[in-house]
Amino acid sequence: MTDNLDTIPTVHFTHFGFWVKDLERMGNFYQRLFKMHRSDEGRIDGHDLKAELVFLTRDPMVHHQLVLIGGKPDGIPFNVINQISFLVESLADLRTFWGVLNNEPDISDMYSLTHGNAWSVYFNDPEGNRVELYVDTDWYVGQPFRDELDFNLTNEEIIERTREIVHQYPTAEPINQWRQRVADSIGLKDWKPPV
Repeated sequence: MTDNLDTIPTVHFTHFGFWVKDLERMGNFYQRLFKMHRSDEGRIDGHDLKAELVFLTRDPMVHHQLVLIGGKPDGIPFNVINQISFLVESLADLRTFWGVLNNEPDISDMYSLTHGNAWSVYFNDPEGNRVELYVDTDWYVGQPFRDELDFNLTNEEIIERTREIVHQYPTAEPINQWRQRVADSIGLKDWKPPV
């Protein structure tokens, strides 16, 4: 059998859909907390799917980044969604969210971590789905990697502490060096990391 993987066109991940119990509450939650635009809503009835849908986006170039699908049954013993992740622009933005989330009544189980390659804040949405807010660091380190992220420290202290921890590991390297290796491995011939 011939391997035709070299002929596969480039793809871009754009959106994610998941089942919810209370469609209106969940739509309002994501709109309010993340300032998402409700680009559409309605009912689908076909291809083995009969449900109400809400489409949300933060990108005017993408019709929807989240699709919430009403009809999740009660009593499911296991949530197959591990996490829903949102990238923020900076450590300062992540700190701002930390403050906002501390006063958010519709979330639970909030905590913060550094993964070496990212700083993250985790919490559960109103229906218990884990949400991650994160910002990339300047380093790569082999995963999985977890260490404390303490917002009592200044941003400069967090950056320095993360640098010191990451550089204790033999896999540590600048993130753009790692990104270039990934681009090379998937055949992005002219790709260069951002400056």
